[in-house]
Amino acid sequence: MIHFRFLLAALTLLLFSGESASAFVHHHHVGLRAAGGAAWANTYSCKYGGSSTATAARTNWGQPTAWCTNPAANAYTFSFWFKRRGDDGALLTSADQTTNSHFRSAISGTSLASMYAGGNFVSGSCATSITDNTWNLVSFSFDGAANLRVYVGNSSTACITHTAVGTEVCTRDFIFNTLRSTTNSDTAFGEWGLHNLDEFTVWSVALTGTNHVNLQSAGKAINPATHAQAANLINYYRCGDDAADSTTNLKDTVGSSDGTHSGSGGVTYPADVP
Repeated sequence: MIHFRFLLAALTLLLFSGESASAFVHHHHVGLRAAGGAAWANTYSCKYGGSSTATAARTNWGQPTAWCTNPAANAYTFSFWFKRRGDDGALLTSADQTTNSHFRSAISGTSLASMYAGGNFVSGSCATSITDNTWNLVSFSFDGAANLRVYVGNSSTACITHTAVGTEVCTRDFIFNTLRSTTNSDTAFGEWGLHNLDEFTVWSVALTGTNHVNLQSAGKAINPATHAQAANLINYYRCGDDAADSTTNLKDTVGSSDGTHSGSGGVTYPADVP
């Protein structure tokens, strides 16, 4: 009887310990799951420059070919959250101040401005008002038929539509928060702003107005891995929410086109998110 009780107690302890260890491993794994997993949370954003003065703080992406293919033949979309903190300036660009043959987006007054050329120069200003210190979701959607549609905020209606946008030539880095002040320069910059960036995504499809709206829920960013177009997500930047993000590196959590932070004022990761 003594031997039986000892064996039963030992078996009970073994089963209990095994269950507890299994549960610990499972929950520990889920808690540390990478972006796109069950533990997705948005805690930090990229902040460019100081608190009151615009500086040339910027993020560069080294000519990702998927970002500069011919929009007359290939569909793709840039989508990101940004917050203007009180100064005009460039958002995502691959242009300079003298040759507008590349993609450009900027804040002008209270409006989002988009300019894209290639074979044909086009420009436009979005009527949707941009309020300082307020997060805004914007999507630049190229439909593969030489048309660009710009969506802002919680509206599924394009506030800017460009036709015959021409051909993008991939010869320059893409940059956030500034643009080159002279042709092909990687040392002289201008038109930088006081901005925050978050949840920057690139898609190999033209997001529709509905797709744009569904990148948010009640005005908050969502995990793009849960989006209806998730299979077409090719680049994704968390802005401080990936362990590999640093003062000099912005990790691409889906693809292989990491961004590089540089410039005066630097890029930091405050707990300030959409």
